[in-house]
Amino acid sequence: MSYKLQARGDLLAGAQRVGDQVLPGHYEMNFEPDSDEPGPALRLVFEVRGGVPQCREIHMLATEHGREIRRSDLRIALEDHLEWATLSMVMPQDGRGRRQDGGLVLTMDPVELDAFRGIVQSVRRTARRQGPAEPELREAAAVYQSADRAPTAAVAERFGIAHRTASLWISRARKLGYL
Repeated sequence: MSYKLQARGDLLAGAQRVGDQVLPGHYEMNFEPDSDEPGPALRLVFEVRGGVPQCREIHMLATEHGREIRRSDLRIALEDHLEWATLSMVMPQDGRGRRQDGGLVLTMDPVELDAFRGIVQSVRRTARRQGPAEPELREAAAVYQSADRAPTAAVAERFGIAHRTASLWISRARKLGYL
């Protein structure tokens, strides 16, 4: 399936550092199917929070010439798309990129791009290992306290995490005094 890719972001609005590169604080990538392709259009919205690129929104739309959205369309290679969009948005320190149609055309060599992809993967892995941020722990504590029964299961369901992970979050929230 072939798609037209377009990445957009504004470096002037909330630029963030990821490794030694600068990214827009908010950027998006649009995948528009060619007119002879039946698949849906996809828009992914990304933000850099605490130096970590994250996907914050997914929008899928059946196009005028396409078919309905199917379950198989929901299998999105999200990590790959995040890396591609992030690499499309990176602004090299020495300005070796130029704007074109709202996106950035890079002139970084492949070694630099691979190194930056490694940085993006590393900061994302580190963020996942650190667990939930304070607002998530406070919300988990509130869900836990307001549950009629099976409070750990309620936390797991609310955040889409495993029961064991919810137990760890609750334990951490308790240590921080939220429970």
